[in-house]
Amino acid sequence: MVKIIWTLILYRHEHTYALGFIQLNSGKKLIFGGALIFYITQFSHYLASFNYRKYLLSGFALAFVLATGYGLYQIHHGMDRIALSTNRATIAAYIYSALSILLIYLLLIFKKTVNHHMTLMAVITISFLVIIMMGTRAAILAHLLMISLMMLFHFRKIYLKPLLIVMVLLGFGVGMSYGKYIKPKIEQTDSEIALYQNGNDQSSLGSRFSLWYVGLNIFSQHPFGNTVEGRHMQAAEIIVHDPGNRTAMEYIDTHLHNELLEAASLQGIVGLLTVVLFMFISSVSRWWERIRQCC
Repeated sequence: MVKIIWTLILYRHEHTYALGFIQLNSGKKLIFGGALIFYITQFSHYLASFNYRKYLLSGFALAFVLATGYGLYQIHHGMDRIALSTNRATIAAYIYSALSILLIYLLLIFKKTVNHHMTLMAVITISFLVIIMMGTRAAILAHLLMISLMMLFHFRKIYLKPLLIVMVLLGFGVGMSYGKYIKPKIEQTDSEIALYQNGNDQSSLGSRFSLWYVGLNIFSQHPFGNTVEGRHMQAAEIIVHDPGNRTAMEYIDTHLHNELLEAASLQGIVGLLTVVLFMFISSVSRWWERIRQCC
């Protein structure tokens, strides 16, 4: 809603909303997704006439198998990084991670059988290895962390035996892929950090550091919001005085690679607080519901 109101106010004199059109579309999609989730969670008793969870599980399982198979097919045919049907491996990594986590959640809430537990461990292991082959560092670091937090909130305790089995499988997989996929990423990270510290931001991490630096400066100077065009001009002024972050200009109109800074640099303090509140509520709502049920 904040994105839509922001667009309608700041671009009220623009018939096509100019570059604010992207923010307007994002707001519409978020509202539609929120309404859909609200309906499913609050009115799911209407779905009791058929086993919708079984159909969801089957659909996500099929999507996971197809995506995994296609990814391995790409690697087998010489691609350096799995990109699936996208033009960027980074986008594919985030989509595949979300798909895998949703499938893992459905397996968690479904009937607890030995087959489901084995499938769960297989999905965790395979999805992590595929994401390693996608080469997106943020997804590699966040994937297992998000799965661990989800399982911790679900079970509210740690089961040692399945944890050890998953760790052994992951350790074996990481060991097998370390030389080809993980070690080069570690070396690349060290190299890119060193380059940025020496004033060269012409790298994957360097461009992100530049975007974050520029975005933070823009927010501090304009805490109550900006148009996309205004942000672009302000970024150009910052780069004039600090040319070591010039790569930020290549991506400034797309996204700052940080949702907090993206919202803060455009929708200002209101946008920043909205994203923080959304993340907080999303993180604790399920936990709070469990506490209420127990009490």
